[in-house]
Amino acid sequence: MTSPARAALTQGVEGLRTASLATAVRAADPAGEILRRGVAVTAFNLLETFIEGRLLEVTTHINQGHLHFADLPERVQRQATRNLLDVASARVRRMPVGDVRAFAQGVGDSLSAVSGAVNLSSLMWMWSGSNMSAADYSAVLKSFHVEQPWIAVAALSTRVGIAAGDPQTDLSELAQERHRAAHHSTHQVSNLWIPLAIDHVVKFAVALDAFVSVGGAALRRGDPAFLADTNWTGSVIGIRRVRERARDWAEFTESGKNAFRRGTDQHAVTMEAAGRCSNTDLLVITDAGGQIVDWSVPSVG
Repeated sequence: MTSPARAALTQGVEGLRTASLATAVRAADPAGEILRRGVAVTAFNLLETFIEGRLLEVTTHINQGHLHFADLPERVQRQATRNLLDVASARVRRMPVGDVRAFAQGVGDSLSAVSGAVNLSSLMWMWSGSNMSAADYSAVLKSFHVEQPWIAVAALSTRVGIAAGDPQTDLSELAQERHRAAHHSTHQVSNLWIPLAIDHVVKFAVALDAFVSVGGAALRRGDPAFLADTNWTGSVIGIRRVRERARDWAEFTESGKNAFRRGTDQHAVTMEAAGRCSNTDLLVITDAGGQIVDWSVPSVG
């Protein structure tokens, strides 16, 4: 679909799935241990990188609307000022000297727009620490009017066919495993854990993308229902599917048992399905085994 951040993530996930099956990675020897630690670190880094990239894309989408700073909900105004300053201050201390000037200019341009048309910085949604925590992920969703993030992630995961688990615990453990793998040279990463970690990356990426994209589009429109309801985004997501079958690809509504459309050209079927999606629909593409291989919120890209 059209998001470079999403394309990079899906390519990375495919690479991780391939790597997780490699004999060298699965080997019970020192080389295998090192490689599995690398996979653990890479899995979490892929999720973080995707979230930062997708937030930048959605923020750009919001800025292309006609909002003024005064139109923003109070929570978003605080993030666009106080949280932006906190995050920028923390990040500039970790930044190479040569990058500071351009970074400061971007932050300054955003802050100077508080008396006119919005020029939001994607940093306003992000975290000040060097790595994202489960609390940071939850805070991002709340910013886009998902009032109960963990309940919402579990519900959406179930609807798209991903094991919901306990999202808060799953993300906390994913972050902890990344930290141990990166900082403890004797940490053992299990062969059983790696495919589970990859599934978690997909779960948290799909959920955040859906909520942030739909919420961001509503914010850009200045949708009165969104602005008035801190849980609006958590309650409106719709789902369409394109599934690979033995001889073709088929489009389904969320509850439909019969194919809405079918064809041998995946791209054609997907583009027609995207054209039928509403402003709040998530389009999910699955392979013949039911595994999610791509997704989009077509109204945003």
